Amino acid sequence: MKQLNMMLVFVFLIMLAGCGGDEKSEPSAAVHFLESKGYSIIKQQDDVVRYVLNEEMLIRMPDMVQWGLLEGVDPAVYIGKTIEVERYTATGSLAIEGEAIITVFLSDGKSIGGFETVLVKSSNNDAEGMFSLDGKTLQEVSGKSFEAWQRDWLERYGK
Repeated sequence: MKQLNMMLVFVFLIMLAGCGGDEKSEPSAAVHFLESKGYSIIKQQDDVVRYVLNEEMLIRMPDMVQWGLLEGVDPAVYIGKTIEVERYTATGSLAIEGEAIITVFLSDGKSIGGFETVLVKSSNNDAEGMFSLDGKTLQEVSGKSFEAWQRDWLERYGK
């Protein structure tokens, strides 16, 4: 009888262990956002980073450039709000051949926008730096030279 009880406990523990590991979590809003833009996600990078956006961040590098690449987004709307940053290795960039690191900013669980950076520079890929999710440089997004963009940005957000 004792052996039967031990065996039943053992079988029960095996069943419990088998039931917990196969669940897949629902893809985040960032994954849906990137897929809607034509990216194919390879894997998520590290953990999600969270911070509260403040004015100081908008006038220092690289934060100002990263926010500047978010087309059609006014970062002033998000000052004082928690920003979640998710990074993915993905393909489908308009500017970068092969795999790229795609960064997505979220607020209140909704994607705000993102940018991409070169994962590996190669002979097939001469892209360098950061690009908008539409494959544009900061100069192309703003329509200005970097110096003119930076001057205008600092006037607007530099208080």
